[in-house]
Amino acid sequence: MHLGRTEWDVGVRHDPATEIAQLGQLGLPRMAEGSLDGGLFVIYTEQETLTTEELRAMR
Repeated sequence: MHLGRTEWDVGVRHDPATEIAQLGQLGLPRMAEGSLDGGLFVIYTEQETLTTEELRAMR
């Protein structure tokens, strides 16, 4: 799911035959209709390189 995609509304039911296959997105209405009880979402953020001084300060 790409939250920066402003044309996608996760709260609106979208047609899986056209929109979802093209955009690769999910929608809350379809999740509720399918009785989804839970899900796992992962967000990856790359860490900047730390200096020796910054590493020492974290200890």
